[in-house]
Amino acid sequence: MPVIRWLFAATFDRVCVSAMQRSSGLGPRKGAGTFEARLNLTGKWSEPLVAGMDCDVKLVPYKKADAIAAPAKTVFTDELDETQRYVFVVKEGKPAKQPVKVGRASGERLEITEGLKAGDEILLDKPAE
Repeated sequence: MPVIRWLFAATFDRVCVSAMQRSSGLGPRKGAGTFEARLNLTGKWSEPLVAGMDCDVKLVPYKKADAIAAPAKTVFTDELDETQRYVFVVKEGKPAKQPVKVGRASGERLEITEGLKAGDEILLDKPAE
């Protein structure tokens, strides 16, 4: 059977919550498993995708070496404008509200794309008013 190799971009539309352990002839591997997922594919390819086709997928997570990340619990949403986000930084020894722009999320951390620089101190909780 001929092997067709495609490389294209995709975003996850849905992933089944329960993963099933997969075993191969070598036995189960730590971290290996199968799961159902639905992808939105972008790009063009010469051969049609047909129901029932199998594939192996290599997932490349988002990686940005110079990203600034903050714990998600430290990023707050403005009560009057849900599109506005902010953190509390320490300025001259006192808490100050600092508007930020948020990028991608990874676990319990959010990428801060604007509003903070490396070394800024942020508060873990809202200060008492």
